[in-house]
Amino acid sequence: MPGENIQDWSTTAANNANSDSAITWAEGQARASVNNSARSMMAAHAKQRNLLNGSIITTGTTNAQAFFSGLDYTTVPTGMRVLLKIGPSLTNTGAATLEMDGLGAVAIKDQLGADIGAGALTADTRAEFIYSGTNWILLATMTAPTAAAGDRDTSIANTAWVGAEVPAILAARAMFRANMAVGMSGFGVSIPATVIFGSEVIDIGGFYDGSAAWTPPAGRVLLMANLVLGADASGAIINVEFWKNVATAGMRGVTVIGSGVVIGGIDVTTVDVANGTDNYRVVVTFDRAGGAIASGTFAGMLM
Repeated sequence: MPGENIQDWSTTAANNANSDSAITWAEGQARASVNNSARSMMAAHAKQRNLLNGSIITTGTTNAQAFFSGLDYTTVPTGMRVLLKIGPSLTNTGAATLEMDGLGAVAIKDQLGADIGAGALTADTRAEFIYSGTNWILLATMTAPTAAAGDRDTSIANTAWVGAEVPAILAARAMFRANMAVGMSGFGVSIPATVIFGSEVIDIGGFYDGSAAWTPPAGRVLLMANLVLGADASGAIINVEFWKNVATAGMRGVTVIGSGVVIGGIDVTTVDVANGTDNYRVVVTFDRAGGAIASGTFAGMLM
Protein backbone atom coordinates (compact mmCIF):
# COMPACT_ATOMS: atom_id res chain seq x y z
CA MET A 1 0.00 0.00 0.00
CA PRO A 2 1.21 3.58 -0.58
CA GLY A 3 2.79 5.64 2.15
CA GLU A 4 1.14 8.60 3.87
CA ASN A 5 -2.02 6.54 3.89
CA ILE A 6 -4.21 6.56 6.99
CA GLN A 7 -5.97 3.40 5.82
CA ASP A 8 -2.87 1.53 7.05
CA TRP A 9 -2.78 3.17 10.46
CA SER A 10 -3.70 1.09 13.48
CA THR A 11 -6.12 2.00 16.25
CA THR A 12 -3.54 0.53 18.64
CA ALA A 13 -0.83 3.13 19.19
CA ALA A 14 1.93 0.58 19.78
CA ASN A 15 1.34 -0.87 16.31
CA ASN A 16 2.01 2.41 14.52
CA ALA A 17 5.79 2.41 14.79
CA ASN A 18 6.07 1.40 11.13
CA SER A 19 2.45 0.80 10.05
CA ASP A 20 2.81 3.47 7.35
CA SER A 21 5.70 2.90 4.94
CA ALA A 22 6.41 6.66 4.75
CA ILE A 23 6.19 7.41 8.47
CA THR A 24 8.47 6.20 11.24
CA TRP A 25 7.51 6.42 14.89
CA ALA A 26 9.76 3.68 16.16
CA GLU A 27 11.11 3.77 19.70
CA GLY A 28 14.56 5.36 19.70
CA GLN A 29 14.32 6.60 16.10
CA ALA A 30 16.89 9.04 14.84
CA ARG A 31 16.22 12.66 15.69
CA ALA A 32 16.51 13.64 12.03
CA SER A 33 13.56 11.37 11.16
CA VAL A 34 11.09 13.07 13.51
CA ASN A 35 10.42 16.14 11.37
CA ASN A 36 10.05 13.97 8.26
CA SER A 37 7.50 11.78 10.01
CA ALA A 38 5.52 14.79 11.23
CA ARG A 39 5.41 16.30 7.75
CA SER A 40 4.34 12.96 6.27
CA MET A 41 1.51 12.71 8.80
CA MET A 42 0.32 16.15 7.71
CA ALA A 43 0.44 15.01 4.10
CA ALA A 44 -1.56 11.88 4.95
CA HIS A 45 -4.26 13.99 6.59
CA ALA A 46 -4.37 16.34 3.61
CA LYS A 47 -4.82 13.45 1.20
CA GLN A 48 -7.64 12.08 3.36
CA ARG A 49 -9.16 15.57 3.48
CA ASN A 50 -9.30 15.69 -0.31
CA LEU A 51 -11.00 12.30 -0.42
CA LEU A 52 -13.77 13.63 1.83
CA ASN A 53 -14.27 17.26 0.79
CA GLY A 54 -15.71 16.74 -2.70
CA SER A 55 -12.77 18.32 -4.49
CA ILE A 56 -11.99 15.21 -6.56
CA ILE A 57 -13.97 15.21 -9.82
CA THR A 58 -14.92 12.02 -11.63
CA THR A 59 -13.95 11.41 -15.23
CA GLY A 60 -14.84 8.75 -17.78
CA THR A 61 -18.33 8.22 -19.16
CA THR A 62 -21.82 8.50 -17.68
CA ASN A 63 -22.05 4.84 -16.65
CA ALA A 64 -18.31 4.09 -16.28
CA GLN A 65 -16.82 6.79 -14.09
CA ALA A 66 -13.34 7.00 -12.59
CA PHE A 67 -11.26 9.06 -10.15
CA PHE A 68 -7.71 9.32 -8.82
CA SER A 69 -7.34 9.13 -5.06
CA GLY A 70 -4.02 10.98 -4.88
CA LEU A 71 -2.34 7.99 -3.23
CA ASP A 72 -1.77 5.49 -6.06
CA TYR A 73 -3.38 2.53 -4.32
CA THR A 74 -2.63 -0.96 -5.59
CA THR A 75 -5.91 -2.31 -4.18
CA VAL A 76 -9.01 -0.55 -2.93
CA PRO A 77 -9.12 -0.74 0.89
CA THR A 78 -12.32 -2.22 2.28
CA GLY A 79 -14.23 0.48 4.14
CA MET A 80 -12.64 3.31 2.19
CA ARG A 81 -15.03 6.27 2.05
CA VAL A 82 -14.89 9.05 -0.55
CA LEU A 83 -16.94 12.11 -1.40
CA LEU A 84 -16.65 12.88 -5.11
CA LYS A 85 -17.94 15.56 -7.42
CA ILE A 86 -19.64 14.00 -10.44
CA GLY A 87 -18.00 15.35 -13.57
CA PRO A 88 -19.68 17.65 -16.09
CA SER A 89 -22.22 15.85 -18.32
CA LEU A 90 -21.71 12.59 -16.40
CA THR A 91 -25.24 12.05 -15.06
CA ASN A 92 -25.69 8.28 -15.23
CA THR A 93 -28.39 6.76 -17.40
CA GLY A 94 -28.57 3.38 -15.68
CA ALA A 95 -26.42 0.89 -13.79
CA ALA A 96 -22.91 2.31 -13.41
CA THR A 97 -19.36 1.50 -12.34
CA LEU A 98 -16.63 3.43 -10.52
CA GLU A 99 -12.89 2.94 -10.98
CA MET A 100 -10.21 4.21 -8.59
CA ASP A 101 -6.56 4.71 -9.52
CA GLY A 102 -6.87 2.58 -12.67
CA LEU A 103 -7.57 -0.58 -10.62
CA GLY A 104 -10.56 -1.66 -12.73
CA ALA A 105 -14.25 -0.85 -12.89
CA VAL A 106 -16.32 -1.81 -9.84
CA ALA A 107 -20.13 -1.90 -9.82
CA ILE A 108 -21.95 0.83 -7.88
CA LYS A 109 -24.82 -0.48 -5.75
CA ASP A 110 -27.38 1.17 -3.50
CA GLN A 111 -27.49 0.36 0.21
CA LEU A 112 -29.79 -2.62 -0.42
CA GLY A 113 -27.47 -4.15 -3.00
CA ALA A 114 -29.31 -3.16 -6.18
CA ASP A 115 -27.84 -1.42 -9.20
CA ILE A 116 -28.30 2.33 -9.02
CA GLY A 117 -30.98 3.84 -11.23
CA ALA A 118 -30.72 6.54 -13.86
CA GLY A 119 -29.93 9.94 -12.37
CA ALA A 120 -28.56 8.61 -9.09
CA LEU A 121 -25.29 10.32 -10.04
CA THR A 122 -26.04 13.86 -11.18
CA ALA A 123 -23.44 15.92 -13.01
CA ASP A 124 -21.83 18.71 -10.94
CA THR A 125 -23.23 17.42 -7.64
CA ARG A 126 -21.50 15.52 -4.83
CA ALA A 127 -21.95 11.80 -4.22
CA GLU A 128 -20.54 9.77 -1.31
CA PHE A 129 -19.36 6.18 -1.64
CA ILE A 130 -17.95 3.47 0.60
CA TYR A 131 -16.14 0.36 -0.66
CA SER A 132 -17.66 -2.85 0.71
CA GLY A 133 -14.85 -5.12 -0.42
CA THR A 134 -16.90 -6.06 -3.49
CA ASN A 135 -18.78 -2.97 -4.65
CA TRP A 136 -18.84 0.79 -4.27
CA ILE A 137 -21.94 1.57 -2.22
CA LEU A 138 -23.67 4.87 -2.95
CA LEU A 139 -24.53 6.46 0.39
CA ALA A 140 -27.45 8.46 -0.91
CA THR A 141 -30.57 9.01 1.16
CA MET A 142 -33.19 6.73 -0.36
CA THR A 143 -36.49 8.48 -0.97
CA ALA A 144 -39.70 7.39 -2.64
CA PRO A 145 -40.11 8.60 -6.20
CA THR A 146 -43.23 10.57 -7.03
CA ALA A 147 -45.94 8.18 -8.15
CA ALA A 148 -47.43 8.67 -11.58
CA ALA A 149 -51.01 9.92 -11.74
CA GLY A 150 -53.39 7.04 -11.10
CA ASP A 151 -50.69 4.75 -9.69
CA ARG A 152 -52.33 2.42 -7.17
CA ASP A 153 -49.29 0.26 -6.35
CA THR A 154 -48.65 0.17 -2.60
CA SER A 155 -45.99 -2.54 -2.72
CA ILE A 156 -42.43 -1.99 -1.55
CA ALA A 157 -39.77 -1.99 -4.23
CA ASN A 158 -36.09 -2.60 -3.51
CA THR A 159 -35.56 1.11 -2.97
CA ALA A 160 -38.80 2.71 -1.79
CA TRP A 161 -42.54 2.75 -1.85
CA VAL A 162 -43.56 3.46 -5.41
CA GLY A 163 -47.10 4.72 -5.22
CA ALA A 164 -50.12 5.50 -3.17
CA GLU A 165 -53.68 4.27 -3.24
CA VAL A 166 -55.95 6.47 -5.31
CA PRO A 167 -58.92 7.29 -3.07
CA ALA A 168 -62.20 5.76 -4.14
CA ILE A 169 -63.78 9.20 -3.84
CA LEU A 170 -62.24 10.02 -7.22
CA ALA A 171 -65.09 8.02 -8.68
CA ALA A 172 -67.74 10.18 -10.34
CA ARG A 173 -71.11 9.98 -8.63
CA ALA A 174 -74.49 11.38 -9.62
CA MET A 175 -78.25 11.09 -9.48
CA PHE A 176 -80.24 10.27 -12.56
CA ARG A 177 -83.82 9.82 -13.70
CA ALA A 178 -84.66 7.10 -16.18
CA ASN A 179 -88.45 7.26 -16.60
CA MET A 180 -88.60 8.85 -20.06
CA ALA A 181 -91.55 7.40 -22.00
CA VAL A 182 -93.65 8.12 -25.07
CA GLY A 183 -97.01 6.83 -26.28
CA MET A 184 -97.16 4.87 -29.51
CA SER A 185 -100.13 3.36 -31.36
CA GLY A 186 -102.41 3.59 -28.41
CA PHE A 187 -100.16 1.99 -25.86
CA GLY A 188 -97.22 3.17 -23.85
CA VAL A 189 -93.63 2.12 -24.52
CA SER A 190 -90.35 3.39 -23.17
CA ILE A 191 -87.27 4.56 -24.98
CA PRO A 192 -83.76 3.88 -23.70
CA ALA A 193 -82.90 6.51 -21.12
CA THR A 194 -79.16 6.90 -20.88
CA VAL A 195 -77.14 8.51 -18.13
CA ILE A 196 -73.41 9.00 -18.25
CA PHE A 197 -70.73 8.94 -15.62
CA GLY A 198 -69.33 12.39 -14.91
CA SER A 199 -65.68 13.07 -15.62
CA GLU A 200 -63.57 13.47 -12.44
CA VAL A 201 -66.36 15.33 -10.68
CA ILE A 202 -68.25 14.40 -7.56
CA ASP A 203 -71.83 15.50 -8.12
CA ILE A 204 -74.42 14.15 -5.74
CA GLY A 205 -77.95 15.06 -6.76
CA GLY A 206 -77.19 16.28 -10.25
CA PHE A 207 -78.70 15.28 -13.56
CA TYR A 208 -76.68 13.95 -16.50
CA ASP A 209 -77.82 14.57 -20.04
CA GLY A 210 -75.42 12.21 -21.78
CA SER A 211 -72.74 14.74 -22.69
CA ALA A 212 -69.76 13.21 -20.87
CA ALA A 213 -68.22 9.88 -19.97
CA TRP A 214 -66.30 8.63 -16.96
CA THR A 215 -62.69 7.70 -17.77
CA PRO A 216 -61.08 6.23 -14.66
CA PRO A 217 -57.36 5.59 -14.15
CA ALA A 218 -56.11 2.15 -15.12
CA GLY A 219 -57.13 -0.59 -12.73
CA ARG A 220 -60.14 -2.53 -11.51
CA VAL A 221 -63.33 -0.50 -11.36
CA LEU A 222 -66.63 -1.24 -9.67
CA LEU A 223 -69.74 0.06 -11.45
CA MET A 224 -73.00 0.33 -9.50
CA ALA A 225 -76.59 1.31 -10.18
CA ASN A 226 -79.28 1.72 -7.56
CA LEU A 227 -82.82 2.31 -8.81
CA VAL A 228 -85.85 3.64 -6.96
CA LEU A 229 -88.93 2.04 -8.49
CA GLY A 230 -92.16 3.92 -9.10
CA ALA A 231 -95.45 3.14 -7.41
CA ASP A 232 -96.75 1.23 -10.45
CA ALA A 233 -93.54 -0.71 -11.18
CA SER A 234 -95.13 -4.10 -10.51
CA GLY A 235 -94.48 -6.46 -13.40
CA ALA A 236 -92.01 -4.16 -15.16
CA ILE A 237 -88.89 -5.64 -16.72
CA ILE A 238 -85.99 -3.31 -16.04
CA ASN A 239 -82.67 -3.73 -17.83
CA VAL A 240 -79.48 -2.19 -16.50
CA GLU A 241 -76.50 -2.20 -18.83
CA PHE A 242 -73.02 -0.84 -18.34
CA TRP A 243 -71.59 0.28 -21.65
CA LYS A 244 -67.91 0.68 -22.39
CA ASN A 245 -66.29 2.93 -25.00
CA VAL A 246 -69.53 4.04 -26.67
CA ALA A 247 -68.87 7.51 -28.01
CA THR A 248 -72.35 9.01 -28.44
CA ALA A 249 -75.03 9.17 -25.80
CA GLY A 250 -78.10 7.20 -26.76
CA MET A 251 -76.30 5.27 -29.50
CA ARG A 252 -76.29 1.56 -28.95
CA GLY A 253 -72.79 0.20 -29.12
CA VAL A 254 -71.14 -2.99 -27.96
CA THR A 255 -72.40 -3.70 -24.47
CA VAL A 256 -69.32 -5.11 -22.87
CA ILE A 257 -70.34 -5.76 -19.30
CA GLY A 258 -73.58 -6.33 -17.46
CA SER A 259 -75.58 -6.47 -20.68
CA GLY A 260 -79.34 -6.75 -20.42
CA VAL A 261 -79.51 -7.61 -16.75
CA VAL A 262 -83.07 -8.34 -15.67
CA ILE A 263 -83.34 -7.41 -12.04
CA GLY A 264 -85.88 -8.25 -9.45
CA GLY A 265 -84.49 -5.75 -6.98
CA ILE A 266 -82.98 -2.30 -7.35
CA ASP A 267 -79.20 -2.83 -7.08
CA VAL A 268 -76.87 -3.87 -9.90
CA THR A 269 -73.06 -4.01 -9.74
CA THR A 270 -70.34 -5.23 -12.05
CA VAL A 271 -66.56 -5.15 -12.10
CA ASP A 272 -64.28 -4.43 -15.04
CA VAL A 273 -60.60 -3.71 -15.65
CA ALA A 274 -59.91 -0.33 -17.23
CA ASN A 275 -56.76 0.66 -19.09
CA GLY A 276 -56.78 4.37 -18.31
CA THR A 277 -58.50 5.36 -21.54
CA ASP A 278 -61.70 3.30 -21.35
CA ASN A 279 -64.91 5.21 -20.65
CA TYR A 280 -68.12 3.96 -19.12
CA ARG A 281 -71.81 4.82 -18.88
CA VAL A 282 -74.92 3.12 -17.61
CA VAL A 283 -78.00 2.53 -19.76
CA VAL A 284 -81.36 1.74 -18.20
CA THR A 285 -84.38 0.51 -20.20
CA PHE A 286 -87.77 -0.74 -19.14
CA ASP A 287 -90.79 -2.18 -20.86
CA ARG A 288 -93.61 0.14 -19.86
CA ALA A 289 -94.47 3.80 -20.09
CA GLY A 290 -94.04 6.13 -17.16
CA GLY A 291 -93.50 5.41 -13.51
CA ALA A 292 -91.51 2.18 -13.68
CA ILE A 293 -88.43 3.96 -12.33
CA ALA A 294 -88.80 7.03 -10.20
CA SER A 295 -85.12 7.89 -9.74
CA GLY A 296 -81.78 6.34 -8.99
CA THR A 297 -78.10 6.71 -8.32
CA PHE A 298 -75.03 5.31 -10.01
CA ALA A 299 -71.36 5.26 -9.16
CA GLY A 300 -68.01 4.20 -10.50
CA MET A 301 -65.29 3.39 -7.96
CA LEU A 302 -61.66 2.32 -8.13
CA MET A 303 -60.94 -0.91 -6.32
